[in-house]
Parts: sequence; C-alpha cells; structure tokens
Amino acid sequence: MVNRALRFQLHPANIIVLLDSAQRYAYDYDAPAFLYWSETLTPKYYIEFLSAGYTSAIAGDLTKTVVGATSGATGTLVSYNNTTRKWLLTTSSTWTDGEAVTITTGTGAGSLIAAGSQTGYVGSYAYPTTVPVRKLWGVTAEPDTRIFGSDTTTTFPMNDFDFVPRTYDPKQIFKPGRKDDIGATFTFIDSPALPSTTNSYRWVYWRNPPAITDLTTASTLTLPATYHMNLVNAAIYLAQLSLNGENVDPKVMQEFFKPWWNTLADQYTPMGNKRNGTLNPGQSSGLMI
Repeated sequence: MVNRALRFQLHPANIIVLLDSAQRYAYDYDAPAFLYWSETLTPKYYIEFLSAGYTSAIAGDLTKTVVGATSGATGTLVSYNNTTRKWLLTTSSTWTDGEAVTITTGTGAGSLIAAGSQTGYVGSYAYPTTVPVRKLWGVTAEPDTRIFGSDTTTTFPMNDFDFVPRTYDPKQIFKPGRKDDIGATFTFIDSPALPSTTNSYRWVYWRNPPAITDLTTASTLTLPATYHMNLVNAAIYLAQLSLNGENVDPKVMQEFFKPWWNTLADQYTPMGNKRNGTLNPGQSSGLMI
C-alpha cells in the first residue's frame, strides 16, 4: 500500500480512505444478503405521578434505579420533568397504576396516577451501531414467532431465502415512524406498546461494512479474500480520479464488484418453485424480502 501511495503521490492515510470508500461502494447495493434484523429496539417509557405527595427528582437521581412498591417494577431514570411530573425510564417492567415509586439512594418519589400511568416514548431512537446502518428500511413490531416461526436461531437474516415465512410482510408489520437518515434516528408516530405485550421491536436495514481506519485490523475488511484484488483495483481507480479531479463513473465501479454481487445473488435465484429475490448489480429497490 505504501508503494501504491508513492506511485499515486498519495499519503498512506489517503489510501486507507480510498479503500474504505471502495468497500462502502461495494455495499451500496440493496441485496437481500445485506438485509439485517438482529438488532432490537428497546423502547423507553414514561411514568406519570400524582401531584399530591410528589417529591421532585434531582440531577443526582439520573441513572439510578427506580422501583415500584406494588409491582416490583424497576427501571433506570433517563430524564425527568418535575412540572409535568413525568419520568423517562429504560425499563422492561409493567408498572401498576397508583403505586408508590421511589429511587434507590435517590430523592424523587411519589405515587403514580390512577390510570394510564405508563406510556411509551416515541423517540427519537438512534440507529444501531454494532452493525452499521447504510439505509434503514423500518422497525418491525411483531412477536418473533410470527416472523421467524419456531426457529430458535438468534442471528438473522438466514442464508435460506425460503426460511422467511409467508406471514412476514414488512409492509404490514412495520411501525409508522419518521426516519432521519442524516441524524441517524427513528421516531415512532404512535407510542410503543407496553412491555406486557409480546411485541418485539427490530431494526430492519441494509447494513454497511465497518469503517476501514487502518491496515492492521482484518475485521474491518469484510470483502472476502477472493475479491480483495477487486477492492484494490477500485481504490486505484478512485485514486486516479482524485488526483485528476474527475467524477466517479458508477458503471466502472460496478464492474469491479459485479462478480461478488453475483455470488451474493446466487442464493436467491430461482430453483424449482423458489421466488427470485435478486436485483441486477447496481440496481436499487426498497423492497427486497
């Protein structure tokens, strides 16, 4: 890489940027193989207090454990508004209307209102970062069994296209919401369901590869070794353009990665009665399940 950097009059750091750009271009393709839905969205919830007997929360209460005396519910205090007497929690518990609530080693306390004391927080919620998001499709809101049947595997998608049951229709089970791809956040239109329901909120998105920031961490290079030369050639092409101040020709870039895209599409091509879920390399679509 240093030799190539000298040849193209670029600093090695520039070559790293070019490799990262080339790999991201390779993933800029709405293929089923890039769809990811292993990341769950864990909703936050508001609890609302009666004015009588309410003790205001303070800054020192943040991140402490909130406890319900009747239900035994617990949660972590994220924020509070003493004017509206609402606390925002991360919690997987269902709180009982009217119960007394305290903060462990904290100050805030009170009794919840008699009805509708717990409501879902609409957001915004930050996109997942463990497996980077390239383009969010939506957030599902269905029990896992409806989406995945009785399969107990916890990592999705599966390699077998036919695994996805017919009941899985993302157009019907996506929650209405606002996607902010610039700010990388999602906001529900309606409040998320309470934890007592069987809903499981999952992010569904086309993934990005991890960023290439150096040449020593192999895990950031996600293109298979068989196609490394395609990646290098794409980086060289980008280097030439950057030095000459020219624009990228998408058709040229597509030629570098077409062999790899074709191998990804193979598992989705028709065999017998299988449905074809592929696109031509470089073609985009909003619906690829």
